Amino acid sequence: MKPGIYHDISGDDYHSRAGYSASFFKQCFKENLAKAKFNRIELTADTEEIGHGVHADVLEPDKELLVRGPDRRGTNDWKAAKEDAEWNGKILVKGQVYDQIKQMSASLKHHPRCGEILAWDDKVCEASIWHELDGLLVKIRPDLFSAKRRAIADVKTCQSSDPYEFQKTSWQLGYPIQAAFYVKIANEFGIPIDDFYFLTVEKKFPYLAHCHKLSRAALNYGLDVVDRMLPLIKEAHESDTWLTGWPDETELDLPSWVQESA
Repeated sequence: MKPGIYHDISGDDYHSRAGYSASFFKQCFKENLAKAKFNRIELTADTEEIGHGVHADVLEPDKELLVRGPDRRGTNDWKAAKEDAEWNGKILVKGQVYDQIKQMSASLKHHPRCGEILAWDDKVCEASIWHELDGLLVKIRPDLFSAKRRAIADVKTCQSSDPYEFQKTSWQLGYPIQAAFYVKIANEFGIPIDDFYFLTVEKKFPYLAHCHKLSRAALNYGLDVVDRMLPLIKEAHESDTWLTGWPDETELDLPSWVQESA
């Protein structure tokens, strides 16, 4: 894939094309090189529908991409509706999931800060960017960015939008590293970015939404992680050797709770 910004590439096409992503860097840091290289993330159909559906409904509402389908997958009616939706470039979702997505989207749009960001007049949504960084082909697909406001926003469906709970979740899932990777690549590519926002909405009624701005300290931490991971990934890429970082042998000792009870 040639470095550049592309506005006509689907999400599935983006993920299938070459280039190291934010998710790859994040998993290298959280686990190891081998896990990032060979692991495959599998989502349930409902989780995938909700995530894709909310993104489509809040980021590209003018396209009216969502289509209400039957309430059961696998039926002949579902297969026919699926074929028709794919032919027309639409996203088919189960009936009850469709209603859920619409309520989640409304919550994001009506939230004072999330709604304001989603309505930025110069926003660019779902653009795919490839760039060469220190000899590595890397890629990002920001949900939304604004060059005028020097900011990226990422829409997240979650269990809790509560600021305290989402802070814990974001560090467990490596979101600050993902955000830092996006900011670094955007800046390297020539799109000046200073700020990163997570626009969250809960997946259960009443579908509460909230805007979380990544602090400068958290962003700098993520940028440091990305800079430390870059030479390790480059070396693994060039040698095609993806290691776990584990020693050849580890002593299996008594766990602390056994020692305490002995």
